Formats: sequence, structure tokens, C-alpha cells
Amino acid sequence: MKVGLIGCGAISEVYLSCSEQFGNFRIVKCADLVPELARKRAEQFHLTAVSPDELFADPELAIILNLTPPQAHTALNLRALEAGKHVYCEKVFALTMEDAKKVFRKAGESGLHAASAPDSFLGASQQYARELTDQGVFGRFFGGTASIMNCVGFVSDHPNIDFFFRKGGGPLMDMGAYYFSALCSILGPAVRVGCLGGRLDSERTCIAGKSKGKRFPVEVDTHMQGIVEFACGAVVTLNTSFDVRAHSNPRIELYGSRGTLRLPEPSGFGKSIFAFTEDAPRWEEKISPYGYGTITRGLGIAELADAIEHGREPRCSAAFAMHVLEILCAMERSCAEKRFIELETTCSRPDPMPRTVSF
Repeated sequence: MKVGLIGCGAISEVYLSCSEQFGNFRIVKCADLVPELARKRAEQFHLTAVSPDELFADPELAIILNLTPPQAHTALNLRALEAGKHVYCEKVFALTMEDAKKVFRKAGESGLHAASAPDSFLGASQQYARELTDQGVFGRFFGGTASIMNCVGFVSDHPNIDFFFRKGGGPLMDMGAYYFSALCSILGPAVRVGCLGGRLDSERTCIAGKSKGKRFPVEVDTHMQGIVEFACGAVVTLNTSFDVRAHSNPRIELYGSRGTLRLPEPSGFGKSIFAFTEDAPRWEEKISPYGYGTITRGLGIAELADAIEHGREPRCSAAFAMHVLEILCAMERSCAEKRFIELETTCSRPDPMPRTVSF
């Protein structure tokens, strides 16, 4: 299945490198508002560089891979759907629920799919955690904790560091989708959130690299602590920050009636999980038996291509992505309004992945 890529920034190099792992799709053309970026990626990966207009009009392309900044996601997702193409979008699905609903409705009206990253919950480690959960190894989950980022932010090692402190950025919106995609895959949908927080500084300074000394405003909350109630009854606490110097919290721990599950950084795909159960009352490393532990980014596009071929809903569906987005938006709103927010959307747990894939 032929794919056209729009947005040739830093993350495109990762997608293009990883796409070589799969056999059911091929990225053949790329475009960017900055033509030099498209030409660079085309030369690097033997693609054809075209203009955005040419990309959307190309009848050979079945899927548009949207790797533009989040502020452009909605407009370009809609444009892809209007051009009769499926779309796979880098996280987050949109910046507001209103925009997400526009894309969701358009995809439904067009009979097309609007899938969205993150796809890391499809990876070998998280799927093994899902399998053990479904087998009842941990009993009924009733609580948990998630620690997102908790660092001083990207003040030294990213070419566009100010983006992370503008609207649409911050530790929650930048990384939260990885965590809540993992949690919703295991626990199911959330129903209510509460959050408090703020920002330590009104301005930041880049301390290294080409932008060293550059000062930029902080437009989003950079430290947030919250609580999320899931429909299954589990209550998960959250700590996320660009203001923390150091911490020793687990990335994700889930507490069940028969044991505890510890997950690694959820933006990874194949790292080990750890379990402590009443049958084995000590921490045990659980190495995933799934046969695609080395497969990483791009798994969601391959899964989408497979879903299109077999006429089914992709696991990284618009409905799932929209529910994850609402959790993030509701936490921001809760922080601003200082009250609990009841969620309007819901989702089904995506079907578990098979232990082997032939993508």
C-alpha cells in the first residue's frame, strides 16, 4: 500500500527508517511547506519529493502519513480525507475536542479511516502486559500511578525547544498520549478526571546547542498532578512535569487484587515488564514472548494498512485517539477550573495483537 508523507522534520527520519521493517506499506513520496526539507528526506530515503498539493492529489497514494506539528493536524487530516485517502497522524490527534470531532465525523462520512499515534501500545511489551491482565494474573485492577516526563524539559537537546512550552505542548500534551493509550488499552475507558498544577517559571532559557541563550515564554502549565477514574473502577494518580530535577517514580504501576504490574516507559515498544503476584511474591522480569519485540515506530501504519485490506477497524482508531485526547484536554481544563471533569467520550479496548504478525 503506497503512502505519502507530509511533514519532513526530525520525526520523519525515524518513521522512514522504521518503515523498512514492514512489507505491507511503502512510503514513496514526501512533501513539506519547506521544499528543502522534502528534498533532503527524498534524497536520504530514495523518495520522490513533491509539493503538498501534488501529494494530496496523487491517485496512487492510499494513506497520508501526517507528521506535521500538532497545530496543523486537523486541517491536513481533513484535507487527506477530502482527497479520498486514509490518514495516519502523529500524536496528538488534535489540540481540541472540537477539531477531533470534525475529523472523526469526516472519516465516518467518507468511509475512510483516520488513525493516530501513538502506536506503542501495540508493541510487544505492552501487548504482553495486556495478555497477562486478560488472563487474570493481577486480579482486578483498583489503582495505579503514572509518572510522565518529570524532568526539566527540552531546554538543551531539541531543535525547536520553544514548541514544548507553547499551546499544544507541555509535558502532558507532549507525552500524555503514550501513557493514556497504554492505560486505556489495559484498563479500558476513563470516566472522570481531576487535576491541579501550574508553572514554575514564566520564561525559560535554552542552555545548550544551537539555540543556547535563547529565551522564550512558558505558555502552558509545566507541573500537573491529577487523578483519573476508569470505568472498570481503577483510580490512577498522575504526576507530570517540566520542572522536576530528579525523581525515582515508576513510569506506570497498576495495582490489582492479586498483584502489581510495572510497565516501562510507554513510548518504547519492546522493553521488559515486571510483575509481583501472590503466586510469585517477588519482582519478576517478564520478557515478552511476542515475536516482534524489535519492531518500533510505524507499527500503527502497518496495522492500519492491514485493517484496510481486511475491512476492519484499526486498533489505533479515531475513536480511541479521541478518547485519549479528551482525557488530556479534560485534565488541562480541570487544572484551570479546579474541579473534576466528567468525560463525554468513551472507547472500546482495542483488540489484542496476535503473538506474531506478518506485516
